[in-house]
Amino acid sequence: MGLIKQEFKKVCKFDVFCRIIIAILLLSFFISYYNAVNVQDAAKCQPKDYCRISKSIYETDINKAVKKLEKEQEKSLNTGSGSYAANKTVLEELENIKSYKNYLDNLKNGSSGGLLAEKQDSFQSRVRAKCKKLYKKLDASKVRYSASRGIELFMQTDTTDFVIAFMVLFIVFRIVTIESETSMGCLLAGSVNGTKKTTFAKWVVGLCLVCFLTGLSVLIKLIIYTGEYGFSSWGALIQSVRGYQAVAGEFTIALYTVFFIIFKIIGFIFLYTLFFLIAEIIKTPVLTFLSEIIISAALLFLMLKIPLSGNMAFFSYFNPLRCVDQQMLMSGYNALNFFEKPVDYMTAWLIYALILFVAMLAVIFNISSASAGVSFQVRTLEKNKKGTNGLKKFLIYFESVKSLKYGGGLAILFFAVVAVFVFYYPPQENLSASSDFYYREYVIKYHGNCTDKKCIKLSDAYKKLEDLEKDLELNGDKYTELAAKAASDELEKMEPLKKIIDYSKYLKTKKNAHIVYEKGYLMLLGRNIPGSYLRWCDILGVLVVVLISVSMWGMEEWYGTDVLCRSTKYGLKSINKRKMILNVIYGIIVAVIIYVPWIVQVSKAYQVGDMGASAASIRALKNIEFLSIGQVTFLSYVIRTVYLAVSGMAVRVVQKLVHGKILTVAISWILMTLPLIML
Repeated sequence: MGLIKQEFKKVCKFDVFCRIIIAILLLSFFISYYNAVNVQDAAKCQPKDYCRISKSIYETDINKAVKKLEKEQEKSLNTGSGSYAANKTVLEELENIKSYKNYLDNLKNGSSGGLLAEKQDSFQSRVRAKCKKLYKKLDASKVRYSASRGIELFMQTDTTDFVIAFMVLFIVFRIVTIESETSMGCLLAGSVNGTKKTTFAKWVVGLCLVCFLTGLSVLIKLIIYTGEYGFSSWGALIQSVRGYQAVAGEFTIALYTVFFIIFKIIGFIFLYTLFFLIAEIIKTPVLTFLSEIIISAALLFLMLKIPLSGNMAFFSYFNPLRCVDQQMLMSGYNALNFFEKPVDYMTAWLIYALILFVAMLAVIFNISSASAGVSFQVRTLEKNKKGTNGLKKFLIYFESVKSLKYGGGLAILFFAVVAVFVFYYPPQENLSASSDFYYREYVIKYHGNCTDKKCIKLSDAYKKLEDLEKDLELNGDKYTELAAKAASDELEKMEPLKKIIDYSKYLKTKKNAHIVYEKGYLMLLGRNIPGSYLRWCDILGVLVVVLISVSMWGMEEWYGTDVLCRSTKYGLKSINKRKMILNVIYGIIVAVIIYVPWIVQVSKAYQVGDMGASAASIRALKNIEFLSIGQVTFLSYVIRTVYLAVSGMAVRVVQKLVHGKILTVAISWILMTLPLIML
């Protein structure tokens, strides 16, 4: 008990880490309020309008309420009233109540009710029998309108859950990596309590913090949503809430909300234990941060992208991140096929999570936590001695070995390569509209110098289409069906042809301007990219450079060798100059890893061969006539590379102010990422 109190005092010390966790907690409150007031779903239903409309029909007969709202909805649509969205939402809730009786009858009479089940006869028959048994005692007449929009939104998995997960991640860093940062791991391993008891105390302290902070965040979210939407029908059945008709039991909304909050906290305990395991295995703060971010991103990607049917469905249903997706876990009875027998998804998940949870705890409490840290410190100290006492020309070599080998730089670069090739989607041209297709064909056909001959050909082609359009208007009845269709298809070329004629007129006003397919060049420059892929590349590049640079700049201070470096012939000044040079080299290496695959794929997918043409050939660059397209493209990637190098140098400034590894990484990445997001 004393050890737990000691760890609790250490963790709850009011320092920068504690302030960050408090800031994240306050951020979760703000996001909950912002999401409640500024609804981001398709309904766009505002709380004030919803409260007013739901109160006006609360005690009214459901059929009369539907008729009343349908009239008001038609009126608000004609007058342009802002209450249309709220009207529509309340109508959908009423229709949900009305349809519940038919839904329940189908389940009782042998229908699967649209539950998550495979299409196999033997399995379906068992599902129907199971549904009859589960829903037999339910009475549809008890389900009434409860104005439950606030509860519906509260139970959704949203941004607040991601913020809480980030807070859990910070708690793990605070608890597990603090000894690694302060070089105390070996002392703890040799203490009376030993590693196992210390680890248990840390896990218990983190568990208490996660339970308290998660519970507080979820309760505040509940208060905000129910307050904004004026919810008070706690005694109504949970089936009155949209999305929870499949719940097999007569639970009141109040009781179900209590269960929801409990399972939400349990879910974050599971996630906390997963993060704790990763941190205990790796120990090194930078690699821990990198690994947990990559693993979380990969799990999130698998959960969102893998469909809930097919051979890969298991990796979506039983993804560890589902532990915080109570919206899916608790939405009702969902039958999964387990050896031709229906198993409730929630029950299967609880068994799976319990087994995995016990396995993770077993691994955590049996890890030898000190050996890796001691070995790393000794080797780093030896390398520092060699590097600072050797020949001056070898300083760069020793600093590079120190940051890449002992600081985890090579592993970080490897993860960057993996991230690029696993999550990278080559650009593919979308020519769904015929006008886009024809425009591309015309550009390819007349590609190159914008000569008078090409302009005349384009004008003649457009004049022919105009004549065809007039003839079709005057003599359309004389055309056969096939001829009319052919003429109509031909006239689809008018719009793209007009676009390229206007483009050629623009090019005539510019020097050395060529007809080029602008789309590919703009994508190379980072514009008009679906999903803002290149911006994500920039953010990933900054993260990689920051993670490599943090060990290089802070290793002397964190491992107590800065005094030795100052006492040598060359001192810290010469070493820091070499580190600056290494930052530039790392910026170039990361830029090659991040940007070269993008450049190659865009070049293959689009026509970007005319790099010698004036940059003014691209209308977005109409004021840059003195440079070629190739020069502008080259300069854009040089600027990106320089920004990566500067990001590494910025780590030095941050490290001198905050000292800790994790804080240096987090603050440096945020500071250097903000300009990329805002541009």
